[in-house]
Amino acid sequence: MQAWHRVAPLSAIVSLVIVFLAAAVPASGEGRFAVAPQRLVATVSWFPDLGQPESRLRATRSASGWAFGILEDPPANGRQEVARLKREGFVEGVHRAITGGKGRAFSGALVLRTAHAATRESETKASEEQRELGAGVVRFAIPTIPGGIGLTQPHPPAAFTPAESQTSVVFAVGRCTLGVGLRLAPPSSQSAVQHAAIAAAVRLRKAVRHACH
Repeated sequence: MQAWHRVAPLSAIVSLVIVFLAAAVPASGEGRFAVAPQRLVATVSWFPDLGQPESRLRATRSASGWAFGILEDPPANGRQEVARLKREGFVEGVHRAITGGKGRAFSGALVLRTAHAATRESETKASEEQRELGAGVVRFAIPTIPGGIGLTQPHPPAAFTPAESQTSVVFAVGRCTLGVGLRLAPPSSQSAVQHAAIAAAVRLRKAVRHACH
């Protein structure tokens, strides 16, 4: 089951074709959303180390559109994801993929019925992200984000280009579950990637505080 994104080598990103359902609509239809999609995710400028990045923003008001269209879950896992999100009171999901010459980043958001559901979903998403990043992931708390969960992969799995570093941060704000991740190739150090990912997450937490309550 995908957490927020697909782990793949940076070299493969440029050729990745994403097919998604009609239920997953572009952000241009934001008038139909409870919260304007771009208000729920990080912006390209928050990741200056990526080097001339390009961004793709997608959003959906359908749990099926999120699971099968945006996350591209396989059928069995996707059905589980849809059922869980419907129980949690799914309202909308937003995902921004940012790809640059030096790495990639993602920012995702789920708006749910209640703050309790969002907190519970953040734990689920952190566990999914941990599995996605592979063995050896270091999980840590983030003092500047109460309840936030950080995940750093110091030993890149086969899906990574050698020596790449990735840090993901998952947290809840009000009724929103949010995730931010950054992966950079050398010469960026693991500590630099971790610092940049946390900084983006802190910035996002501040930016969504009104929209998510």
